Amino acid sequence: MSNYNSIPISVRELLCVLLGATVSSVAAGQELMRASQVGDLPVAVVAPTLPPPFTESQRAQLEGRLFQLATSSGMAGSGNNSRFVLTPSVTLVAERTVESGLRATHVATVDLSLTVRQMSEEQLTFGSTIVRLSGGDDTKERAINSAFASLNASDPDVRDFLRDVRQKIVTYYETNCERIRADARSRAGAGMVGDAVGLLAAVPREARSCNTRVAPDLQRYVSDWLERDCEKHLRNAKANIAAMRYDEGVSEIALIEPSTRCAAGADPVIDQMDKKVEKTDDRRWSLSLKNWKEERETVTRDIKNNPVRAMERTVKVQREATLRVINSLPRPSWDGGDGKKG
Repeated sequence: MSNYNSIPISVRELLCVLLGATVSSVAAGQELMRASQVGDLPVAVVAPTLPPPFTESQRAQLEGRLFQLATSSGMAGSGNNSRFVLTPSVTLVAERTVESGLRATHVATVDLSLTVRQMSEEQLTFGSTIVRLSGGDDTKERAINSAFASLNASDPDVRDFLRDVRQKIVTYYETNCERIRADARSRAGAGMVGDAVGLLAAVPREARSCNTRVAPDLQRYVSDWLERDCEKHLRNAKANIAAMRYDEGVSEIALIEPSTRCAAGADPVIDQMDKKVEKTDDRRWSLSLKNWKEERETVTRDIKNNPVRAMERTVKVQREATLRVINSLPRPSWDGGDGKKG
């Protein structure tokens, strides 16, 4: 049986949807990558534990502020497939109390060091800068909060730092594109298809030449992942139905992408389940399975008779699967190594 995922997609169509798309944030409040972030610079924000007198809430505040700054500058901010990390370190340079009438104001001056490194064995440094921040409020803690809040992308040092990092990362991908493709092939060949997808999906949209080269590879690995995902859900469905866990069995069938080649294997499982549930009073399972079979029949019919609709579904399926893969990868972490110059 032919399937949607075997339909070739032009580079432009694939990039517009897969690589034009955002990535799960390690920063507070961000959990899953959004479609609009795929293709942003694959830089995650990771703020390690800060030394005293800085608190955990201030660490989270700083991480969130850096995430906003990174995303506003075209960086992903985080992402389980990020290949670079933006890390801060802070030093309380000075603090003083200013008496003003009946109210004392605490003033804090903080040096914020920002570094972008590659998350690899080499730990190459792609840029670093130090920004001096100041803030004032009625307590020392609030004064530090105020200093962190003053961090702004319009600051010349921050703006130049982010611009330089952006260009270096784009140059890195353009220069190392074939090595990245070879790495993805190696991972896919070793059965780590999700890793291969994450690696290629991290190529930023600004690296246009590399994007053109990785697009067909990315489509092929996503299709492979969908087939493997189907096989997994089909095995689980069979096991659940054999154990008369019909709710779980139906749920597994519902997770199978109908356009995959593997999906045809669900037909005998559905027929087997229909016979078993005929003896029950609950027809919910049969209705759910009937709806899934009808969707698969529509998919098959469109492949033969409606190539435009088939193409639209291919793009949608690939996009959604790419996000599922990225969000299923382990979150990036950073051990705080010194790194080397890139």
